[in-house]
Parts: sequence; C-alpha cells; structure tokens
Amino acid sequence: MVWICEQNKRYTSLQSATIDALTITCPTNLTSNNVFKIEAGLIHVRNDVGKNFATVTWDDPTVTNSNGEYNVMSSSYQSGDQLPIGLQIITFTAVDSGNTTATCDISIEVSDVEAPNCSIAPVSISAPDGEINVTINFVITVRDNVLVSKIETDHDDVYISDSGKMHTVDSAFKEINSTGTFALGETSVPFTVTDNATPIGNQASCAFNVAVNEFTPTTIPPIRETTAFNHGNRIVDSLPVVTVLLCLYSFITL
Repeated sequence: MVWICEQNKRYTSLQSATIDALTITCPTNLTSNNVFKIEAGLIHVRNDVGKNFATVTWDDPTVTNSNGEYNVMSSSYQSGDQLPIGLQIITFTAVDSGNTTATCDISIEVSDVEAPNCSIAPVSISAPDGEINVTINFVITVRDNVLVSKIETDHDDVYISDSGKMHTVDSAFKEINSTGTFALGETSVPFTVTDNATPIGNQASCAFNVAVNEFTPTTIPPIRETTAFNHGNRIVDSLPVVTVLLCLYSFITL
C-alpha cells in the first residue's frame, strides 16, 4: 500500500496501489522433440519408443523481481525427467530474499502412441485318414510398451485361451495358449490386438496361417525279388530269401 501526502499535509490511505515485486512466467513450449500438439494450454507429447514414459525438457521460467535475489523450484519433475503416461502438472515456484513467492504451472499430457503387436507361428499339418477337419493347438504372443488390453478374432472356430473369440489380456507381455478347428486347405485367421491407451486404444493386427493337407496313405515298398537254382534251373520267387533257402534245403534233403 502507498500512502499519499495531500496538500493539507495529512496522510491518507484513500488512494493506494499494489507493487508486484516478484513475478514468474512459465515456458509456453517444450524443447524436447516429442511434442505433437498444443491445445488450450495443454502440451501433448509422445511416449519414448518402446517405453511407458516420455523424456521431456523445457526452458527455465522467466522471473522478474525488484527486491533482490530469488530461487526457482519446480514440483515433482525437473527438465529432462521421464514423465509417465497421463496428465502431469509441473508447478514452478519463485521465492525471493523476503520470502515472497510467485507460482505458475504447465500441463503436459504424455500420450501412448505406440501400437501393440502380436505374433503366431504358422502351422502345416496333415489331417487323419478320412477326416476333413483337424483341431490344432497354437500359441499367440502379444506385447506392448504399456499394457495390452485385449485380443480378438472374427473366426468362429477359434478359441483364444478358453475365452472364445475375444480374450482380455491386461498385461504388457503374454503367451496365450489357443486352439482352433480347420478344414482341408489353407486358412488365414486374422486377429486384432488393442492396448489400453486413452481415449482410444492403439490397435494392430496379425494373422495365423494354417495349412491342413489331405491324408496320404503310406506306400509299402515292393518285396525284393529273389532267385534260387534247383539242379541248374533258375527259380524266381517273391518270397523272402530266407524262405527260399529253407525250401531249397528241404528239397535237397528229401
């Protein structure tokens, strides 16, 4: 408050003014290269590749002070820290030698923009004799930098784990034992995997390729032809060699 001396040399407080000795202004942008949008004062950044956080840097806030030295502190995080997925509010506080404080803050939304992935090894199998369908067990591997929410398929004869056509994962990595029934020929089964990013989960797709081959009977190799001689005459028979020799021996001894 400022006291005013008027012409009658009396002091009055009817006229007053406020002196702003300390002010602080937050940075309006970040210096890291992961910013993809600034909207209504909210700074949106991408996650680091393969990580569940973003490494974020910013310039120091601007401080003006007419009362001498000051210190600036930030709450929770410093420039260069790893900010987790979600909304983070960074508050800067300036304090001068007279213990006067001034604050400002920036809001940073760390978004998971990385899609999950899934993989399934292809299968080639022969159907049993007389069968036109075969049941196959297989393993689906899913992973994400944060969390896989679910995996699903539109194939009617596939069971992901024991959940049917849709399975809730809720894990960053999982190997899912699954089964399916397939007809003769080649079949490609598509899967869609979704992570837990907000407001809409990131999605990716993969396919399971299975080839069911028609039953082929085993071919029995022909019996080796053997030759024996009886008193100079050549005898050809399809009997095994041992049998022929035994017969010959019996003939001679008679």
